[in-house]
Amino acid sequence: MAVVALLALAQAAQAQRLLTLVPDVGQAASVGDLGPSIGPVPTAVQVDLDLLRAAPARLEVPTPEGGVLSAEQSVFEDRGGGDLMWSGGQPGAGYDTVALTVEGGRLVGRFGAAGGGAYQIHAERDGRGGMAPLVGPQPDGSVPWCGVEAGAEDLHDETARVVVRTLPADLPERASDPQSHDRLDILVAYTATAAENWADRGGALAAIRHAGDYLKMVFRNNELPVEPHIVHVARASTALDRAGRDFAWHQYFGRRWLGAQMDLDGDLLRLRHVHRADFVHLFTGERAVLLGACGRHSLLAKDVELQRTSQSVDGWTTNHPLRCPDYAVTFA
Repeated sequence: MAVVALLALAQAAQAQRLLTLVPDVGQAASVGDLGPSIGPVPTAVQVDLDLLRAAPARLEVPTPEGGVLSAEQSVFEDRGGGDLMWSGGQPGAGYDTVALTVEGGRLVGRFGAAGGGAYQIHAERDGRGGMAPLVGPQPDGSVPWCGVEAGAEDLHDETARVVVRTLPADLPERASDPQSHDRLDILVAYTATAAENWADRGGALAAIRHAGDYLKMVFRNNELPVEPHIVHVARASTALDRAGRDFAWHQYFGRRWLGAQMDLDGDLLRLRHVHRADFVHLFTGERAVLLGACGRHSLLAKDVELQRTSQSVDGWTTNHPLRCPDYAVTFA
């Protein structure tokens, strides 16, 4: 009886394993995507998507270094059709470090440990995929350069106001109901270059939904009284994709060039009006050395009223795998 009980416990523990590693390199090439030739090369894995859909209370992930990461569920959302969000953290940590998203049957997630160290995981509909390490806090507690610039946006404010006046859309108005401040609605667009970078890493839709789920986790961890929502995802115009690719020709605009082009994009302005989004965010795929950072977002300066800047509240993030693979953190 004791042997049977031990076997049952072992099977239960094994059942909570989110994935198994594919050790043989030759087999890995056929089982999982090894990613591009730049950036961290993922270890091929086989993910148990059915286990994840069963909303397990606890998950374990073996690491390529021979360790095991574990997390207990704190939030689970069944979004229908097999799509979901699973979030959790290490027992006793007091905050979440894991956000897993299944969108369109494909998985994109981040499995982290309290105190540092995280892995990005992706999988196709059949569970085949990969996991790669992400740079986390250092032993001394310092955090590596995250490559995000944030500042008041004043370069293209007046240009944006002129463009908005030419479109069949009303300027955002001041909120009169205090309850409207507990929700943050985000319109997200992505370029063809970003889609190419995500093609073998879960796909653009799953990656963007994961970025939104990671953002929700950050808000929960910090007990912010606002819940972010991605209200719509759209493919960006060819003009915006070219704006990123041609960035080097417009260095006199500095890091604001891409944001300026977003303000001039009529499709984004119309979509923002239709979906009543609080702001717009663009995922692009160019190198950070070309764009000047992994991401940028406009902020409201102390001496600027909301009415003057609300129509040009936008930002961008690049998902280039070499210097900016942790796009969800940059987005947050």
